[in-house]
Amino acid sequence: MKLNELYHGFKLIDLHDVEEVKSTAHIFEHEKTGARLLYLKNDDPDKVFSVAFRTPPSDSTGVPHIVEHCVLSGSRRYKTKEPFMDMVKGSLKTFINAMTFSDKTIYPVASKNHKDFENLMDVYLDAVFFPMIHEDDTIFMQEGWHYSLADKADPIKYNGVVYNEMRGAYSQPMSYLREYIGGALFPDTTYRFSSGGNPDHIYELTIEDFKGFHKTYYQPSNAYFYLYGDGDVDSHMKKINEEYLDHFGHVTVDSDIPLQTGFTGPVDVQKTYAISESEEIENKTFLSMNYVLGEGKNLETQLSGQVLKEILVAAEGAPLKEALLNKGIGQDILCSVGGGRQIYLSIIAKNANGDQEADFKATIHQTLKQMIADKIDEDLLASALNVVEYDLRDTGFPTKGINYHISSLESWLYDGHATEALQYNSTLTSLREKMSQGYYEGLLDKLLLNNPHSACVTLSPEKGLNERKAEKLVDHLKTFKASLSDNEIDEIIKANEVLKKKQLTPDSEEARNTMPKIKVKDVNPQAEVIPTQVEDKGHYMWIQHELFTNDIMYLEMMFDTRSVDQDKIQYLPLLAELLGKMNLDNMGYAQLNNTIYKETGGIHFTTRNYTYTDGSGYEPKLILTGKVVKSKIATLMELSHTLLTKAVFDDEKRLKDLLQQHLSRLTMAIDNRGDQFASSRVSSYFAESSYYAELTKGFEYFWFISDLVKNFDDKKADVVKILTDLYARVFNQHNMIVSITGDQAICQEAKENLPNLLAGIRNEAFQAQSYKFDLEARNEGIYSASNVQYVAKGFDFKALGQAYKGSMEVLRSILNTDYLHDRIRAKNGAYGCGISFSTTGHAITTSFRDPMLKETIDIMAAIGSYLEDLDLSEDSLEQHIIGAISRMDGALTPKGLGVQGTSEIICKRSYEQKQKHRTELLSTTKEDILGFANFLKEGLKLECHCVYGNEKTVQAAKDVFKSIQALEIK
Repeated sequence: MKLNELYHGFKLIDLHDVEEVKSTAHIFEHEKTGARLLYLKNDDPDKVFSVAFRTPPSDSTGVPHIVEHCVLSGSRRYKTKEPFMDMVKGSLKTFINAMTFSDKTIYPVASKNHKDFENLMDVYLDAVFFPMIHEDDTIFMQEGWHYSLADKADPIKYNGVVYNEMRGAYSQPMSYLREYIGGALFPDTTYRFSSGGNPDHIYELTIEDFKGFHKTYYQPSNAYFYLYGDGDVDSHMKKINEEYLDHFGHVTVDSDIPLQTGFTGPVDVQKTYAISESEEIENKTFLSMNYVLGEGKNLETQLSGQVLKEILVAAEGAPLKEALLNKGIGQDILCSVGGGRQIYLSIIAKNANGDQEADFKATIHQTLKQMIADKIDEDLLASALNVVEYDLRDTGFPTKGINYHISSLESWLYDGHATEALQYNSTLTSLREKMSQGYYEGLLDKLLLNNPHSACVTLSPEKGLNERKAEKLVDHLKTFKASLSDNEIDEIIKANEVLKKKQLTPDSEEARNTMPKIKVKDVNPQAEVIPTQVEDKGHYMWIQHELFTNDIMYLEMMFDTRSVDQDKIQYLPLLAELLGKMNLDNMGYAQLNNTIYKETGGIHFTTRNYTYTDGSGYEPKLILTGKVVKSKIATLMELSHTLLTKAVFDDEKRLKDLLQQHLSRLTMAIDNRGDQFASSRVSSYFAESSYYAELTKGFEYFWFISDLVKNFDDKKADVVKILTDLYARVFNQHNMIVSITGDQAICQEAKENLPNLLAGIRNEAFQAQSYKFDLEARNEGIYSASNVQYVAKGFDFKALGQAYKGSMEVLRSILNTDYLHDRIRAKNGAYGCGISFSTTGHAITTSFRDPMLKETIDIMAAIGSYLEDLDLSEDSLEQHIIGAISRMDGALTPKGLGVQGTSEIICKRSYEQKQKHRTELLSTTKEDILGFANFLKEGLKLECHCVYGNEKTVQAAKDVFKSIQALEIK
């Protein structure tokens, strides 16, 4: 392609290589509409198409978010109720989703199959430019919000997928804090609003404004197209132009986002958030200082912000975090860099008290002054820059082409260059050169210490707030209903009936035939072979995966923890959490952090429980993971050895700080993925391996850490002793596994350096402990201030005589996308739901951000009856097979392939088993699916469920639980 030439209506205006992402960038402008297109040409078979729109909200009704959901629910060409879900179940995609940001909306898809890629691209193009939302109001009712009423005698309620999604999101105080920070820093721009939607305002959105938003912003003149990979770009551009853009002309879209006028001085904002009546109010305040750093399209500003985050808070021993914790201001200190047109840095003291605000500000001020006067430690700066560089080069996201589009928009969306954020080498070099020039001290002075464009936002707990809001909402809806005539009430009931009928009525054959399809014959029948070499070294196992990793080595060292007594199991994940963050006997933790990140991409510890594929047993491990460029392999080995042999745990102040931080992060994890915690709890009712996992990562572990924090002074001596004993016991070469992922030269160099790593690590045979757990269906309700529920129900199907088969993955696709989706998400408004079947024999079904509780349990219990009456066409079955195989073939990074390959060895999953399951999946018949009805009917009759959710809702459903308890311990 040549500069200034026209290709299917697109003029090539820029052409250059982007070394950092190994691509040639082609930047086009569409002459007729003004649409922009970035094409990153390379040899990656995982092709990406994406289109983004600048979508600044003018209120907090969540209109950008609701439009994002709704456009994927039927279009001009694709007539089914939800083409998005049809592509989920019938595509070979490696990625499919849509994302709402504070000022933009992105629609990305990816696939390695050329035909499938074109299908996905066409469905998305038709969805965004020609959706059915202007003709079918039930789409808005389902995905956005509607008045829910089935009978005249019932009270009116609000319902809708986005409404309930955001009720779940706003169960977390951090969601409120982010909104209030935006309002404080950018009071005159779009960033003062919640683009996702504040649930207190979502129901203010009218259908007219909803449709108007789409007509205004979803114009090619406001679009940013993106293509990536080894696809046929000429064909793709031809389709975009002739089938879509040619229907439009150039229009002026008022989507420009102005800069916020700078402040003359800092501002203070005081807000509250809800906690449950059973929670303690002490140590529940969020204190935050927030600073506008500059324009988002400036790469140096972006990266400098990330460096400041590391040196102030993120690094272990970072001066500001240390200063705040030493003064007892907060139990966890967080720092983030966010924004769009302008970026900002937030310093947050979580679990503080409101009367500490003045001290919080003063401590930040004093620490910044001290850091400037003393000069920032160069090792701290070097390690921070290394963290930033590793994050840029190795994101860990397998479909990396999507990351590149999101990165491109950091400048492109604000009329900067499309590849500004992708071409970071020269900026990193410049930032390194400035380390000794006082540059970062200058940033601390200008951007933080003496920055008038800043805000202190305090978020304090308020008991009864949720209840008062709920009562106010009930009164509002009661008054609204009283204002309606009988005919108006009948119209609402009728609209709900129309919606329900649509949700539960299968698509017609005519509608289904409009969807593009992939055939089973297009699928590779052979299971993927992960290159793996295994060497038995007698007392330990060496595993290497020879893969191209762009000169990075990935290390996993796995230590068998079965020597640990049962009553000490829960200390293992705590030990993993602490290692690398506590002192060594020859080095403080701050120096240790700087050394690790200055020389490597990080060294971390975690625990993982590997269950054998057939469910016959499990192996718990404590794992060291590390990554490093090839030239520093010996350094990584040396540092790993140091961490495994020289850690000490006797700094009680540091131990307490880390325990409080750990509890804070666990709380956020539960709030973010309550379904996973509920699922883990259910599995622990009937499986030994899952009970072990529950002790080390579930609610049970959360309560263990809560107890240690609450009673630290009484327990600290025992905690130090137990950790010290475990440290000496667990790191043992006996039954150890060393796994390396990298090219041949990397694997060879790692092997040559291994003796230095193993030196001094004991090698003693041990007798594995025999653990005995009390398995029973405890059927618990666990509550907090959450506004929604996370429901889990499950059973052990092998105990019912049912063996695992690959065709269960097809069953999973059918139940997820047809049965559970239609009833739990579409009809009842939950944000997510699903069922899974494991080779170990576990069937678990869950819901996510669910307004219901009993209704969801009943829907789950009726799965078997649904299957008995299922009318499954051959065409529908084939699409579910495609969807199931795409999940099996999901994209993995080289590191991910190595992790999976090693896991298969430990779990005793042979290639023959993988191939057997794949063949079973691809050859699934209708009879196979219908034959699963009996075991599902029998298993889901069992009372085996756990719910995490709203206190009032859980208490109201007490008859379905054996016990109810609060998340927060007393």
